[in-house]
Amino acid sequence: MLHNDQINSLYISLGSRIKEEREKAKLKQTKFAELLNISRASLVNIEKGRQRAPLHVLYEIARLLKLSIIDLLPVFEFIDQNIDKNIQKEIEKKSAGKEELQQKLLDFVKSNIKPTKP
Repeated sequence: MLHNDQINSLYISLGSRIKEEREKAKLKQTKFAELLNISRASLVNIEKGRQRAPLHVLYEIARLLKLSIIDLLPVFEFIDQNIDKNIQKEIEKKSAGKEELQQKLLDFVKSNIKPTKP
């Protein structure tokens, strides 16, 4: 089962993929949101991973971008990498200016986090 951090990373990664593909298709947020029958604010939040798009919206996104819905989904290894980055950022923030402590904490976390498999 995925942890909350992994679930959040999943939606952040999904949103990034949607944004990347929308931009490749040269669609503005306003137009894309209109085609999806959602507000621009909802689209922004989906692309940032703050809002979880319903399945029917994901299918419509994939259809409009001429992709398979699978193409939008991140792989588990990518989710774990995002968690590592989030942890690293938090350690760097909390131990700012204390390089030795920062390195010890990062080494500890890296040696204790195991990738999650489905």
